[in-house]
Amino acid sequence: MINQQEKNQQIFEAENKRLQSVLSEKEAQQLPSTVIEEFKMSYAFKIIIEDHIQEARNYIYDVEVKAL
Repeated sequence: MINQQEKNQQIFEAENKRLQSVLSEKEAQQLPSTVIEEFKMSYAFKIIIEDHIQEARNYIYDVEVKAL
């Protein structure tokens, strides 16, 4: 009886470790997308986008001025 309980306990612990590993992998896969979504909503992201837009506008303006 005790041996069966010990075996069941070992099986339970092994399955618990496996499930924790699977859960950790799932969380690791979701973390980057969560971080990216939070960054997209941040003020820093908006500033970076505005800087890129301004650089693009400046480039277009320079090209148009040279074409004249």
